[in-house]
Amino acid sequence: SGTFSQLSSGHYNTCGLKTSGSIECWGANWNGEVANTPSGTFTQLNSGYYHNCAIDTSGGVQCWGNPSVSNDTPTGTFTALSSGHDHTCGITTSGGVECWGNSNPTNGTPSNGTFIAIQANSSSTCGILDAGNVICWGSTSSGQTNPP
Repeated sequence: SGTFSQLSSGHYNTCGLKTSGSIECWGANWNGEVANTPSGTFTQLNSGYYHNCAIDTSGGVQCWGNPSVSNDTPTGTFTALSSGHDHTCGITTSGGVECWGNSNPTNGTPSNGTFIAIQANSSSTCGILDAGNVICWGSTSSGQTNPP
């Protein structure tokens, strides 16, 4: 109950960011993606297949659910998140990118550049640099890391 400002869905669960900044999750709880929902005040929410991550009001990231993602959550401050099957990537406050979780989708994560947007898919991630060009990294199995 209450009012929500954002929704994000995983495989069989959905989480909502309430207008108060708290998070509520419902649905399947196979890896703790519902039962382990953190308390606190958050500004952004993003879901992967069996995990969720959120940015708190200080810019820190908290992840819960799939241990390969939630046990590897980075420190630092972030402005945006995007989650894939079993990984999440975020834009840091300095414009850099960090990825965590399963190593295959995070292979080749750019170590330089200033990012303004990021979008993860099942096994790779693409970002838009401040100059407007797109770069992608992760699994190359279907050409998903070769933008036009």
